Amino acid sequence: MAIWLPDIEERSGPKYLQIVEAMAKDIAVGRLAPGTRLPPHRELAYQLGVSANTTSRAYAEAVRRDRSSAATSTWLPPQLAGRCHRCEAQSS
Repeated sequence: MAIWLPDIEERSGPKYLQIVEAMAKDIAVGRLAPGTRLPPHRELAYQLGVSANTTSRAYAEAVRRDRSSAATSTWLPPQLAGRCHRCEAQSS
């Protein structure tokens, strides 16, 4: 299974928000399906060339915006399927 890597190259603003916005987009277009296991904080940080604090903050923000499971912050729960439009609106 391939690791999910957000495309943050053409985004502006803080890196953690770039990750959250990329997550919202990938959910909305179906690239990141509910139930998908997200990469561990440190692995995603390594792959993106950012600190683990940045990815931890991004996952925490995703939880706050209901994009990820509050229990582990590394799973997209199945009930997100109907909320993708709300997620997109919050990232705008």
